[in-house]
Amino acid sequence: MQKLRQWTGRVLRVLMPAGMYVMLASFSPVTAAPEPVASPMTRLRAGNERFVRGTQSPSPSAASSRAALGADTHPFAMVLSCADAALAPEHIFSAGPGELYTVRALGEVVDRAVLASLEHGVEHRHVSLLVVMGHEACGAVQAAHDDTPSESASLEFLYRAIRAAGPRSSGAQ
Repeated sequence: MQKLRQWTGRVLRVLMPAGMYVMLASFSPVTAAPEPVASPMTRLRAGNERFVRGTQSPSPSAASSRAALGADTHPFAMVLSCADAALAPEHIFSAGPGELYTVRALGEVVDRAVLASLEHGVEHRHVSLLVVMGHEACGAVQAAHDDTPSESASLEFLYRAIRAAGPRSSGAQ
């Protein structure tokens, strides 16, 4: 938890295609993970460039077999993204199995389960980069801001959390 509170982040619009945004947070790993050939940010940028060009394929360092994906994976980045099916982080960053530690929740709402998942990524997988990835025209965010009623207590919880995050902005900075 303390590691997640000691992050420094910035919005980096140039990384993503139009209509999407990311916020990056860096952590000091508890223990050193194996040094990648390129920095996590360089790997994300390269993967996203492949996605934008339409030439995506997993990076050369991606695990190539199911057996290689045991409990000892070393993801180079953690991504918190919307649960929208069109926003698959592995696809957008051209990452292979085991390369990203992904946590998904509508509207990127962080509740205790999401926070625990992020803490696990930092403390047990030693991930040093967190990307919060959202998108324009998010249905959950729109419903929350339009005060769309729901008979679901769970969706009402989500809408309240989104509304509490602040007024809707016209886009990422």
